[in-house]
Amino acid sequence: MRGTALRSSIVAIIVLAYEVLSVSSFAITKHLIAHFALDRRTLINGMANIFVGLNMLDGAEMKDNAVPSLLLDFTPVIPKMIVFDKDGTLLDQAPSLKYWVREMSSNLIRELVNNGYQDPQIEADVEVFHKAIGWDSNSQKLVPSAPLAAGTWAEQIETCSTLFHAMGVADARAKALKWHQGMGNLHSKDEPLVDDLQGLLKECKLRNLIVAIATSDDRISTEIALTNHGLKDLVDFSICGNEVTRPKPYPDPLLILCQKAGVHPSECIVVGDTTADSGMAKSAGAGLMVGVLSGAGSRDQLMQSGAHMLMPTVAGIPQLLCAMGLVDPQKCAAGQDTTSKGEFTIELTV
Repeated sequence: MRGTALRSSIVAIIVLAYEVLSVSSFAITKHLIAHFALDRRTLINGMANIFVGLNMLDGAEMKDNAVPSLLLDFTPVIPKMIVFDKDGTLLDQAPSLKYWVREMSSNLIRELVNNGYQDPQIEADVEVFHKAIGWDSNSQKLVPSAPLAAGTWAEQIETCSTLFHAMGVADARAKALKWHQGMGNLHSKDEPLVDDLQGLLKECKLRNLIVAIATSDDRISTEIALTNHGLKDLVDFSICGNEVTRPKPYPDPLLILCQKAGVHPSECIVVGDTTADSGMAKSAGAGLMVGVLSGAGSRDQLMQSGAHMLMPTVAGIPQLLCAMGLVDPQKCAAGQDTTSKGEFTIELTV
């Protein structure tokens, strides 16, 4: 299977810090194989494949760990494209979504009051709305992998239309759409989740990776956000939620990107923060799914829905590329070609 080289069944936690990254990617790989997988063929192959650099598979070196024969029976697949989610992965969506919930809730309350509703009925209806979109009224935050965070705007409008109509709001669809459009291009002003987002994408391109974005956001606000942060020229391909019939978690966005780029899904690294991202990656047969904990998804959700590894933010991607052999080990050891500082954790999942 073509995707075997990047998929794995491994449970481990790797902590890499610039201060301790004085060993090569190969040495890290050798240590992990020796520590976790000496007698487990699947784990050995999985580890070797995740840290897939031919320079990491020297037979003489592997003899020290008494596992050379087990490291010779796989065909490595070098990743050719990295596909990022946008909201919650590259950019901070939380303020925009909080504003959207507040405005939609205010408009709904106004309609209910005009219709003669009173508390506690109004409060109950608003709570129904919040639960439907995945908003925790108490914490004023999204619930993990909330529909509002993972879905498209068209899906949000459909949810609002159905609920508001059931609550007695006249012309519910038209009003929901008007209220939504009145807020403008919400995600266009989202701020980066890492200090040097341009540097991160440049790092990927320097490693000959095609850089793509698969987002549930609409095209207009996506283009504005990419332009605002100087990312437009660094993204080779992108696809938005209003451009596909079946958005994430269906495989369609990734498959369309692969078709445009001329690569196979097994040659892709997918990076995202919700089950919509991991679901898309899994259903499309992506080679590697990296879940990030900077957005709306929880660790358990991402692990259970197909993420092969987890990291706090995309700041860990350059070090992952080092570990995969896509960066000169000497540069990794020297702390070069990186866009973050300090320690990060990669958690490999089953």
